[in-house]
Amino acid sequence: MTSVILWAGFTAARMATHDAFDRRPWGLTVLNIVHELVTLLLMALIIGLFGISALKFRSGGARPRS
Repeated sequence: MTSVILWAGFTAARMATHDAFDRRPWGLTVLNIVHELVTLLLMALIIGLFGISALKFRSGGARPRS
């Protein structure tokens, strides 16, 4: 969810404004914006999976100090 909010607020808004002033075709703008969304979602998925595997690894290791 965070990646979608970041995408809409930073990436999509910036690219749409930049491409509008640069008079690029809307098809190219949409393609670039969707590419950035997919990239952010994949990064979020990878980071999330590393977080889950790190928790599993840590639970089998040494116990935290109390």
